[in-house]
Amino acid sequence: MIHPSKSEVRPATILVDVQLQKTAAEEHAASLQELRQLVETLGWDIIGTLTQKLQSPTAVSLIGPGKLNELSELVKAPSTAESVVFDHELTPTQVRNIREATGVEVYVPRAPRARVRGQRAKGWRTWRKRGQRVLS
Repeated sequence: MIHPSKSEVRPATILVDVQLQKTAAEEHAASLQELRQLVETLGWDIIGTLTQKLQSPTAVSLIGPGKLNELSELVKAPSTAESVVFDHELTPTQVRNIREATGVEVYVPRAPRARVRGQRAKGWRTWRKRGQRVLS
């Protein structure tokens, strides 16, 4: 049996897509596609996408408790995810709550993707104070 080398192993991740009521559908779709491209540029496998429409974000985890539970189940599904990538900034409390619920790393965009557009994704780095993983 041939085992893939570490350079061939691609981390598995789940995108978490939140569409706030004030965001137009076209703008939202473009933003999600851009995030997907950035994650793929990093060489990560996107094994699922979880979507929720909200009037406003929740303080506990950005997404509602039912979606958080669904995300936890998705992470543990047969294609085990190693991380989740949110399409919105998160507070340190939200990151902690999501990490505790899922047991995996939580990543967020570092800056609005409009500023990242056209630039090659260089990787992820850690915000030391918050413990969030961010696109650099």
